[in-house]
Amino acid sequence: MIRNSTISIGTTDWALSSGTQWLVAMQDDFTNLQIHNFSAPTNEYVLQNFTICENDSVLVNGTYLKLSGTYYDTLTAVSGCDSIVMTDVFTNPTSLVAKDTSNCPGTPIFIGGAFQTITGTYYDTIPSIITGCDSVITWNYTHLPTDFIAVNANMCEGDSMYLEGGWQKLDGVYTDIFSSAITGCDSTVQTTLAITSIDASFILSNLFDTLLANMSGANYQWLECPAYTVIAGATDQEYQVIANGYYTVEVSLNGCVDTADCLLVEVENLSEYKQTNLINLYPNPVDDVLTIDKIESVDGVLYLYDISGKLVATHLITSERSQLDLSDLNRGIYQVHFISENRHESQLLIVK
Repeated sequence: MIRNSTISIGTTDWALSSGTQWLVAMQDDFTNLQIHNFSAPTNEYVLQNFTICENDSVLVNGTYLKLSGTYYDTLTAVSGCDSIVMTDVFTNPTSLVAKDTSNCPGTPIFIGGAFQTITGTYYDTIPSIITGCDSVITWNYTHLPTDFIAVNANMCEGDSMYLEGGWQKLDGVYTDIFSSAITGCDSTVQTTLAITSIDASFILSNLFDTLLANMSGANYQWLECPAYTVIAGATDQEYQVIANGYYTVEVSLNGCVDTADCLLVEVENLSEYKQTNLINLYPNPVDDVLTIDKIESVDGVLYLYDISGKLVATHLITSERSQLDLSDLNRGIYQVHFISENRHESQLLIVK
């Protein structure tokens, strides 16, 4: 039996194949022994290759391929033979680079397709000339601030402060620019300089025994000369003199201090006042309202001083009985002076 040269696919059905697939020779016919001419169609092999970029894909026979490798597909032809498609896929990597960058205000930086001034994350895509695949740069960008510091400074009159490259003695606004050793950006320091001038002078007021510092709104400490002995509790703008002598005041404000020259204080009538019982005060201690009864029928003025010598109230007394509202006073010990012509009475009063 000789296989027909056009047959490429056999069958187990002899009735079918004996007449179409095989040539049956006569017995003892050895023609074409060991020779067979085959002219049937054969399987077709197709080789193709694709080069893609990372994260891209290629469509091969209905399938999207993304990874490098060799892929095989078998297609059946009309003739009944297979077409085998071998596909090689090569994937070129996409370069991903992360970079940190920063700049100071006024220094432009071009990333993400524009000049950036806001801190954030930006992306740049750079095509590769060799592979054709993109390189993606991720920029972690920080827009460094220019530090602006406003400073209020005070200086005593006669002192100086180094600002704007020189020693300044006048009040005003001064600007200095410093380079930061950390960021390299400039820091601007704006200093508003104020000059504190101290007036430590004082006068003897027309009230019979009161010293008054001329400067208001400061801190005060009255002193006895010549040793500049601190008078305890004498820290108000006014001070009631207890005895004749030399006095001065130390005035301080905003860290600046000045002391006046000592002044001899001699109250002419201080020794002429006669201590007599002219008034009666009650209740003592008192809460709010103080009642004042005249013991003798003489008019006068009542002066009320706190423990530091500050005059806190005056009251003209012309009636036999009068009242004085002390509800606004702080708790403590006060000194009462009643002056009538050349007569003087002093008492201690407790406000509770």
